[in-house]
Order: sequence, then C-alpha cells, then structure tokens
Amino acid sequence: MPTADSLIIRQATLNPEDPFANDELDRSTLAKRLSKYVDRLADGAVLGIDAPWGEGKSWFGRRWAVQLAVDHKVGYIDAFESDYVDDPFVLIVAELSKLVECGQTSPMRRKAGEVAKALAPATLKAVVNFAGRTALGVVDLTEKVEEAIDKATETAASAAEKWFDKRIQAVESERSSIAGFKSELQKIAENQSKPIVVFIDELDRCRPSFAVTLIERVKHLFSVPNLVFVLLLNRDQLAQAVAGVYGSGIDGHAYLGKFVNIWFDLPRLHARGDSSNWGGSYVAGVLRQYSLPKERERETAAFAGELQFWTKHMRLSLRDVERACALHAIADAKSLPFLTYLIALKIKHADRFARLRHRDVATNRECAKWLREQAGNEPANAWPGSYLHSLAQLHEVEAGLLNVDQADILKQHYRDTLGNLSPDRALPWAFDLIDLPLGK
Repeated sequence: MPTADSLIIRQATLNPEDPFANDELDRSTLAKRLSKYVDRLADGAVLGIDAPWGEGKSWFGRRWAVQLAVDHKVGYIDAFESDYVDDPFVLIVAELSKLVECGQTSPMRRKAGEVAKALAPATLKAVVNFAGRTALGVVDLTEKVEEAIDKATETAASAAEKWFDKRIQAVESERSSIAGFKSELQKIAENQSKPIVVFIDELDRCRPSFAVTLIERVKHLFSVPNLVFVLLLNRDQLAQAVAGVYGSGIDGHAYLGKFVNIWFDLPRLHARGDSSNWGGSYVAGVLRQYSLPKERERETAAFAGELQFWTKHMRLSLRDVERACALHAIADAKSLPFLTYLIALKIKHADRFARLRHRDVATNRECAKWLREQAGNEPANAWPGSYLHSLAQLHEVEAGLLNVDQADILKQHYRDTLGNLSPDRALPWAFDLIDLPLGK
C-alpha cells in the first residue's frame, strides 16, 4: 500500500489461503470456470490467455495457479526472466522435474538429456572451422578461405564427409530420443489424477526467437495426455514476434493457431456496458490504497466515476487506471470533470497531451472532433452529452475557433465541468497540476 509520501502501488502479497483476496474485478469466477475446463482436458492442450499489456495477466495467472495447486500439480515459468537460456526445452523440463520430483537418474531426465543434445546442433561455420583446425591447422577457416582452399586435402574432404554421414545417422537417433522422452513424460502425466498444469507468463516480452522457439517446443515435445500449458500473453505482440522471426509475409496469428488449442480473452475494464460498476469498483479499490484524506472522499468518489467513464472511451488498461489514480493523488486538488479527462488523456495519449500543453491549435481541433464523435447522438443538455460537448468547446476556445460567449454548451454547464475556473485559465491550471510546469 502506498504511504503518504509514495505514489507507487506495490503488488499485493499473494495469500495462499485466499489467492483472490481483494479481487475487485471478480476474476476468481473466471478462474473457477477455467479450472473446470482444464479438468476435462485429459488429452492435454495448450491454452492461451490473451490481453494487452497492463491488463493484469500476471496477477490473474499467479492467483489462478495457486488456486489450482490445491489439487493439481502446477508449475509457473516467467519466460522473460529466463530468456537467456539457450533453449527453452531445458527450462520446461526443469520445471516439470520439480513438479514430479524427478531425480537426475530418472528415465525422463535421461531422455531429456538426449533430446537437449539433439536440439543443439553445431552451426555450419563451427563445423567447417573445426575440420579446418583439425585437418589443416587453420585457426579460422572462414577468414582464410583462399589459404584453406590451397591447403585442402583429401583428409579434409574425408573429415567433412564423415561428419555428414554421422549427422544423417544421428537423425534417426534424435527421433528415437524424442519419442522416448515423450513416452516417459506421458507415463508420468497419466499417473496423475488430474492434469499437470504449467503456466508460462511474459512470453510476449521475450526475445522473438526465444518466444517462438518456446511455443514450438511446447507443441512438438510436450504434447502428451494429461499435461496442459497455459500461456499468458499479448497475442498481437507474439504474432509480431513470429513475423520478426519468419518474415513479414507470414500470418503471425494463423501461425500461433497451430500451437494453441483455444484462446480466452481476459475481460477488460471497458468490456462491459455502462450499467456495470465492474470498472468502478476496481478504480475505487485502487484509490483506497492511497489513503486519501477524508475531506476528499466526495471528490475522490466523483473522480472514480469519471475515470470509469474514460476507461471505456479511451480503453484504459488496469495499469493505466493505477497511473491515473496516482496523478489524482499528485494533483491534490478539487476533482473536476475536465481534470479527470486530462489525466486520462495524459496516461493514454502522452504525445497528444504534450502538444496540448504547448497550445497546439491542430491538436485542440483533433481533440474537439474526437470528443464530438464520442458524444454521438447523446443530447447536449444531459450527461454524458453535456460533458463531452463542453470539453469539445473548451478545446475550440483554446484553438481560437470559438470565443467564450459562443461556447453555449460550455457556458450552460460551466460549473459542472470547470468549477470556478474561467475557460481561458482552466487548461493551463490543470497542466501544472498533473505535469511539470513549462519553463518561462
């Protein structure tokens, strides 16, 4: 919980006895539904939990994992923390070994060692240089091509030929090793009363090559009955990683579909209708952690309602909401509807906010147009139409498109939107509250 001098919310400690404590978004209900689904996956599967960055995937995944661990064997891998590993196969085997208490001499571990060797072939350059060093005495053949050619002998050709023959012979051995590993893994998994579940988090933050290799390894090497993988990721970002590895011509989403059996979208704050207070309860929960003064309770409640409104219209993530609440605490001023709008704008569209600070006419016009689009057919004499049209006119006054007397809707709902501030002073006042003042 933030102190009076802190504006950073630390992650709440996960309580194993009640993992979904303070679950303002009621995601425990989603976890229970998914758990019932997992228990029916006797043939094994790969599930994808998709949400943009900042939407609480890790928060949900870690708590669901603890909930599942009551009667399942559950592993949890933070892929981003481990993407320095040469091959993710080793990472997954290590996690599974902990779950089923496999010692180094267990059949699965021995077979895994054989597979690991098969997955780490030498590069062509290394092979050629090795042949050069051993047969020709050349330190780096690739840098001394002509010299190597001059010294090429039947011995070098023979060494390369022998290596190639051995590599061909090794293919069947590698296939056998993989089959043997999967067979041992299947025996272990099928010996469990419920599916083994392995969560893989932060996959979309990894190096593209590591992320793509990991999902390929999961599908090709760990696809056995009674073993379920749950991938927590931003699907769009991982699709871009696929394109980064295989080229822009590939359909990243279609490629991912080959490796993930079913996708679930993690519900977002703005995914429900206006009648739901689902997002409002989350905003209120975040604000409570700041222990704001009691004399600010009324304005803080107003801010929570307004921020819920902007959460939908600006598609704010959970992380965005936390940052917006921090700015509300920083402002330490009376909450006004237009101030909440600017806080949301600063969080979601920082570049646009920066241009507004410099009184950019085109940006004020752009914002006014967007606000009117959000208003749609809402009447201008009642909330939320009056709110959106008043803000649009505030931008038009700032851009010089209207003078204050012409801003009829803003004048009519003046105090509801701006309090006691005059329209020509409202924006500069707000900017200085939630951002560093501009130098004179």
